[in-house]
Amino acid sequence: MNAFDHGPLSIELTVAQRDPGLPDPDAFPVFLTQRRDDVSIPSGLVVCRDQSICGALSEVLVHCGVAPVFASTVREAVLDIAKRDRSFALCQDALRDGSYEDLLRIRDAFGSSMPLIVISRTGEWPDYFRAIDQGAHDFLAYPLIPGELQRIIRNLLGDPYLLPRPSPLLRLFG
Repeated sequence: MNAFDHGPLSIELTVAQRDPGLPDPDAFPVFLTQRRDDVSIPSGLVVCRDQSICGALSEVLVHCGVAPVFASTVREAVLDIAKRDRSFALCQDALRDGSYEDLLRIRDAFGSSMPLIVISRTGEWPDYFRAIDQGAHDFLAYPLIPGELQRIIRNLLGDPYLLPRPSPLLRLFG
């Protein structure tokens, strides 16, 4: 049992948690009321066979506020794609029973628009171009560049903290 099982949830933001980029917090109510049905946490499918890659991807997803769901084979991923609509999928380029190319074909067969991000151990340019041409959303080489996957995921989810903010200099000289 958790707090969501008991009706409304009230959250009071402390001064330390308030974003300095927001308007004065005293100008609007700081109590937020949400019901369990209103709360949705995005989930991302992680399809990889290498545990070190899964661990690194999991850390990034949790940091972005995304619930990771794991599959180690194309078969497990297909079963998940058939049952649920995920926000996106991360897939290692080569799996035990196939590759990301199989997932792209299956995704298209289901009529899903789920973005697929390919994670490659080699990061070769021909592999990058092939993945993008086949419909992958993005292609990243492992080990990951810090912040790169986080930027891609937040852009996919429409995180307002990554939207460009007007420069204060534009107000002075604009």
